[in-house]
Amino acid sequence: MKKLIILSLVFLLVLSVAVPGMAKVVVNFWTRPSIKVEGLELGEYEQRIVDEFEALYPEVDIVLEMIAYISGQNKVDFNIAAGTPPDISCCNLANMLNHQNAGLLLDFEDILTAEYKAGFNEGVLDAISVDGKLYYYPMGSRPSCMAINRTIAEKAGALDLLPLDRPDRSWTAEEFKAYLIKVAEAKLPGIFSFVMNFADATSHHHWRIVLLQGFGAKMFTLIDGKYVCTVNSPEAAEGIKFYIDIYNNYPGVFPKGMENIGCLEADTLWCEGRLGSFGGALNVLINSRIKEDSENRGVTIVPYPTKEGIKNMVPTDWCGFEVFDTGDLERGKYAKLFVKYFVDNGPDLAGANYNTFPVHEDMAWPEVFKKYTDNIDFKWGMEYLPKYIVDTDSGTPVYKQFAEIFRATMQGVIIGELTAEEGLKIVEDKTNKALDEYYAE
Repeated sequence: MKKLIILSLVFLLVLSVAVPGMAKVVVNFWTRPSIKVEGLELGEYEQRIVDEFEALYPEVDIVLEMIAYISGQNKVDFNIAAGTPPDISCCNLANMLNHQNAGLLLDFEDILTAEYKAGFNEGVLDAISVDGKLYYYPMGSRPSCMAINRTIAEKAGALDLLPLDRPDRSWTAEEFKAYLIKVAEAKLPGIFSFVMNFADATSHHHWRIVLLQGFGAKMFTLIDGKYVCTVNSPEAAEGIKFYIDIYNNYPGVFPKGMENIGCLEADTLWCEGRLGSFGGALNVLINSRIKEDSENRGVTIVPYPTKEGIKNMVPTDWCGFEVFDTGDLERGKYAKLFVKYFVDNGPDLAGANYNTFPVHEDMAWPEVFKKYTDNIDFKWGMEYLPKYIVDTDSGTPVYKQFAEIFRATMQGVIIGELTAEEGLKIVEDKTNKALDEYYAE
């Protein structure tokens, strides 16, 4: 009996020494240097959260790697192709949807309660869910909207044509047209009412909302589990014709040669105070335009107008995290727990969440925006813009090809070489060919 007790004590002693030395669960966390905190170098904030999480879960080793903001996705894609993806990657929604379409991700459903999911802003879950499940844990969004130069609107006598007296600021394409024509007819020197740019690939979801979705067009349809481009429709043709008619018949609304205007040229026109309205990311518009000392003092924001009977819309870029299925359930479990901790419980996230708007009732507002809390446009944007967020089909497997095909084809439509219907048929045919090649791989 005595020998048995001694052996038991020896076993416990060995076990107590062995446990601290047992191999930890290693979780690779790749993220971009997009979070800025005063007094900290890029990456220090993330490391602090890693240290806190590891203190809570000493059996886990979170290996942080900061990847390049723009080219970092190439590194992720290379490792996916090599079969060695990270456990956690910071990405936008389009990349997540592409990865989930390929069956590469784990969902977060096992760590999210129904009560927590109910706390997301209206429209968020629909925009980021796949088959009713969340494979994307959002840290925030960067919605876009229409900006109006109040100074130009006032000089043109067009201020009363804007929907600023409506609580939700909703308006129709016809009302927008009346505003555009009024500004143009004022003949203010060097001033244009609006611009859409088609000379480069950055002419993306903003104008497809205005031209297509705003008139009820559906760019893609999921049929038997596969995407089919369905943009060649009467609704899409109606939207394109609506704005081409304005371009051809109301000089001064759009700059001449609109089809050859690129993103930088359009932004320059706006910054010079030569555009009555402009579409862009809300955080940029707020930080660089809505200031008391701004040349364009009085910039106001509204949603993108739509055909009567169709709800107004705004696109958004998302910032969040995905967890790859590496085949190790333990790593996957801790990776998801870390993501949730990073977003929900990270120290001073409000001060660090740079230029990203919270999408959940438990998320705090970034410090960078607090100086605008008395601005009526900022308040409106925060209350209403999330309700207008719409899916722009950015997760469709060939979305980038579609965007480029549409941009290039629109140049021919604008100059009259193609009708709207002819252009849409080209876009649809080329996109479906790309989809066929994608699904054949």
